[in-house]
Amino acid sequence: MLHLYLMRHGQAISLQAWINSTRIPNAGFSAAEIKQAEQLRMRLASAANIKAGVLLFSLLRRARETAQIIATALELTNILSATTLHN
Repeated sequence: MLHLYLMRHGQAISLQAWINSTRIPNAGFSAAEIKQAEQLRMRLASAANIKAGVLLFSLLRRARETAQIIATALELTNILSATTLHN
């Protein structure tokens, strides 16, 4: 049986209130969001019932950063971006 797990990427640094609503194109994510991604990585690593065959992420920088953090917990060496799938 195929299972699909969806995870949302972290909030961009540019979306935080302390930057006075200034948007930074394709910004990475904040330290708080990195911590959340690391917590998800630990949770996935301890979940024996979650096995992944592939990890896909969007073109957003923060999506790539999230994928890179959690890929180790899923024991994946290859992660695919939307660009890879499009080509």
